[in-house]
Amino acid sequence: MNRMAVLFLLYFLILMEVLLFTSSFLGFTGDLFSVLLSGGQEPTNPPTISSPTSYIPHNITPATHTNKTKLFFFKTHKCGTSSLVTILYLYGIRRDLNFVLTPYEHQFSNDLPPQPLPPGQQEHHILCQHHKNGQGWGYFRPGVVNRILPREETFYFTILRDPEDHFASNFRYFHYGDRIQKEHPTADFKFNTILRLFFNKVRGIKRIICDRVLNPLSYDLGFTRFLKNKSFRESKSEEEQIDIFIRYLESEFDLIMIMEQYDLSLIHLMHELNWEVEDIVYMKKSPSFLREFRRELMQRVMPHKVLPENGQESEAIDLTPNLLTLIRHYNRVDIRVYQHFLGKLKEKSHPSVNPSLLHASLQEFHEKQAALSEQCSRDEEAEGSVLQRIRRLRRFNTDKDDENAECEMWHLTDIIISKALAAKQDPLFSRPYLQKIRGKASTMNFMDYEPLTWTIKLFEKIRLKYLKNS
Repeated sequence: MNRMAVLFLLYFLILMEVLLFTSSFLGFTGDLFSVLLSGGQEPTNPPTISSPTSYIPHNITPATHTNKTKLFFFKTHKCGTSSLVTILYLYGIRRDLNFVLTPYEHQFSNDLPPQPLPPGQQEHHILCQHHKNGQGWGYFRPGVVNRILPREETFYFTILRDPEDHFASNFRYFHYGDRIQKEHPTADFKFNTILRLFFNKVRGIKRIICDRVLNPLSYDLGFTRFLKNKSFRESKSEEEQIDIFIRYLESEFDLIMIMEQYDLSLIHLMHELNWEVEDIVYMKKSPSFLREFRRELMQRVMPHKVLPENGQESEAIDLTPNLLTLIRHYNRVDIRVYQHFLGKLKEKSHPSVNPSLLHASLQEFHEKQAALSEQCSRDEEAEGSVLQRIRRLRRFNTDKDDENAECEMWHLTDIIISKALAAKQDPLFSRPYLQKIRGKASTMNFMDYEPLTWTIKLFEKIRLKYLKNS
């Protein structure tokens, strides 16, 4: 009997290994054991199958993007995306397109169905929010997106940031320094000292670390899904793993932009999508307002200044050569990925590739950029708090000044815009309904009925102006 029990246990363990390998090959993101232990019945929240990540074929070719009418922008964290997302919001609002939204959230949930389409509408057109898994940071799961925005119909793109700057931005924004200070209360709190203490904690770890602060771009884009596969980890060298990941990104995205080449990236986006220059002109979101918004949103002052959007200057950080070496070593996946796609962008921008067209586009873009800044010149109130912005929005909607309607979009945050879009697309939207769902979505303190209504009216003014000028 004991021998039979041992054989049964051995058989069971072998079966588990086979099932785990299979689930990893298929991209299972749910809990496989919950199915097995429940007698083969699926749990309440069934696991999701995404695209395979175990073995990426060696004959991958870049995706084609001819005549694609839908847009998917994967919003990487801390990569200066506020202005770019507003560009996409404006593009969709002008044309009355449908956005993929998680109801009244400012992030797209990989685990929940999107907000239903308005009555009479048949399809979604644009997804451009951060992703989340459950209540945590979500990475790119192509299977989830493909079900809503089919790959063959949708232009997929994202943006990368120089990993050295990105590391410093994420380290401060996600309060890693606070954790180190709590563990070492006698430290001098200088940034270099805090970084040395941080790297002392990870020193000696030879494997690739992929999280919010080390290789965060690769984490966002799904490299951890590769690393979770035992066969992939053990059969491939680190260089091969990164090469396969880069080819995977080339196959999934039609364009990968570079934050440090922001305007040039936008020109390439315009040409790939056959847009007009007016579609990509932007204003830089005010860093002071974004900080004020977070302060009001979180009900506390952020202890660390976040590196601002779109390449604006920030306080200098004088890192020692040793710390720079450590940053580069522990972010080696992001550095390889960044250098590869920076090189591709430079190749596409070489004078031998349509030099006159590229130069003319940039010149026209900068001229219209200057005109937008002149038209939407910020007054003292426009730099004020969230409540001042809302009062300004209310007053704007009582006026008949439709010419400057789009200027107001550059004075609003992504959170306010996304919640107003959810209200616009929700046939149940009303004051009683809003009171009923209050507390079920995050950041509800900026979901009062009047500001959302005023913002929806602003959207309509923008749409009517576009129709008038078309």
